[in-house]
Parts: sequence; structure tokens; C-alpha cells
Amino acid sequence: MSHAGFLRDHTGGDCEAGVIALVQALKAAGDEAAKQPLIAGVARVHEAIDTLPAEARAILSGGDLQILHFTAEAALAPRQMERARVAYLRDAGFDDTAIHDIVHVVCCFSYMNRLADSLGVEVVGPERLAWAERLYGADATAAHTAWAAPG
Repeated sequence: MSHAGFLRDHTGGDCEAGVIALVQALKAAGDEAAKQPLIAGVARVHEAIDTLPAEARAILSGGDLQILHFTAEAALAPRQMERARVAYLRDAGFDDTAIHDIVHVVCCFSYMNRLADSLGVEVVGPERLAWAERLYGADATAAHTAWAAPG
């Protein structure tokens, strides 16, 4: 949620609808992917990236789609990563330094998300709850805050 807030705040212009569309499309694909065998689940996320709604595509630029595809594999199935994915980034114009940075960001976000989920980190503050409701809906936000509530 905070990552989506950062994206919203730093993409420029009126892009909130695009951020919401991107987050919702990827969350739905991730939820579907979690119910499938690993490789089929990753394929489902790739399919979602290829068919993102127009609002989501409007906030993407340059090699963003290639980064999303790379991220899907690196975050969900790192042991199944193919060297071709790095070549895919290179073909999209990223140099070794940029690829190194992309890999580090994916790894750090994956780690922090697993840490936060494992420890039950709470969503706090009315402004963050309002943003969570815009991203995920009131029911999902309420379910998450109830799950994350102390004992």
C-alpha cells in the first residue's frame, strides 16, 4: 500500500486512477496465481501484465513492463528464473548497473513484504486507511486491519 502511495505521489500529473488500476490488476492476478501451481501462477501474473487496463498502462513508461515481468519471476519464483529474463531487461535498454538496481529493489521489497506479513504489521492512520480502501476496497481493508489487530 505504501509503495502504491509512493508511485501515486511520484508519477506526476493526475495518475491516481492509473495506480489504483495497476495495483488492483496485479493483486487480482496474484490472488489467482496463489491458487495455482508455481509455474502456472507466474504465467498468470505475466498474462495480467500483458493485459493491464489502459489506466494502468498510462502511468507506465520506458521499460516498466519489462521490469514488471522480471519482478513477477524474481519475486514469485526466483529459482525458476531464466538468464533470458536478464537479457530481456538488457534488450529493453537497461545496462548492468540498472539491472543490478532492479534486482536489489525486487529483493528488498520481497523481504520487507514477507517480514511485514509475518509479523502482522498494521495499517495505521486515517489517511493510510482511506488510501487502502481506495486500493483494495472497504471489505478487504477491514479484514486486513482485523487480522493485524493486536491479540
